[in-house]
Amino acid sequence: MSDFPDSSPESPLAYNYVKLMHILQRKEALAFADAATVEEAIGLTVQYGRMSGLINQGKPEEALALVQQLDEVVEEKLSHEIYLYAKQWGLSVKALYYYRKKLYGRAFSLTLECIALNEYLVKIAGFGTLLYRCLDQHANLSRLHFSQGQREKGARLYGSILNYLLNGEATDLPGTLYTDQRCWEAIPYVREASVLEHFKSTVNNLIKCNVYKKNQEKELFFLLFDPVKEFEISTPERRLIYNWLYLKKIFYNQDYELFLHEFTGFMQEPMSRSFDIFKLSLLQNVLYLLEGSGIKNKASGAQAVAEFVNGKLNVNDNLKLLVCGGTDGAPR
Repeated sequence: MSDFPDSSPESPLAYNYVKLMHILQRKEALAFADAATVEEAIGLTVQYGRMSGLINQGKPEEALALVQQLDEVVEEKLSHEIYLYAKQWGLSVKALYYYRKKLYGRAFSLTLECIALNEYLVKIAGFGTLLYRCLDQHANLSRLHFSQGQREKGARLYGSILNYLLNGEATDLPGTLYTDQRCWEAIPYVREASVLEHFKSTVNNLIKCNVYKKNQEKELFFLLFDPVKEFEISTPERRLIYNWLYLKKIFYNQDYELFLHEFTGFMQEPMSRSFDIFKLSLLQNVLYLLEGSGIKNKASGAQAVAEFVNGKLNVNDNLKLLVCGGTDGAPR
């Protein structure tokens, strides 16, 4: 473990993905309204985003009241495509509110409405960046399926999102938006950043599944990734994703000697902190092998893993605790 290099603090992307999205959306919106109206609409969407933060902080009623106030401003001051652009942000926040309340049917309906507005804005109005809002909302539908016990349906939908981002293939994604190759090709820099973000979210969920639903991680992995076809390795980020998928498949096939050999090579490669969650997922599998082994020094091996995780990985502290439980390496 001590031979593995620290991760680089630099982003794997050579550009600021969030800033690029803001620039592109302003440019798209200016086709439908003057600069002052566009700035007002964007300011309203920022406020909607803050309401999502309030909901996630455990203040849903306060957030909903503020969202309703924002809705009134949108109704009063905006019209046509700019109105729809602002309105769809409010729909997703209200869907989050009902999701947290476990009123999944209402959350599902609002999410579908949000997707419909975004699809219109992409296909008819030319808001190309909102393709990725659509995909984020499909990811929310996937979470709703999982929350209602529809595990296979939720995993298949999320796997279809990943396959679309990697290959431009629609598979199980509904509607005509995803069969238009021009949409997939339009903003490659945004697309590749979205690939990385959705994969990181998937890895996060696999780590949690390994802890909370023992022996189900393998099943979930293949449900998620069976829809993902072979993809072109055209960027360093895609190569790391490919290598991580390869390692996980070796592990699930129980070829543990090969897994440990390839894992060592993976960990010795210099890479960005953005991929630390990939490392954590693989180290969780290493801990499983240590726990089931008959070697005498497995406790010190587990402690070495825990020290590496807690000292060198830039991931959420709660995830570290789930995997290692602390500096003694005992899983929780």
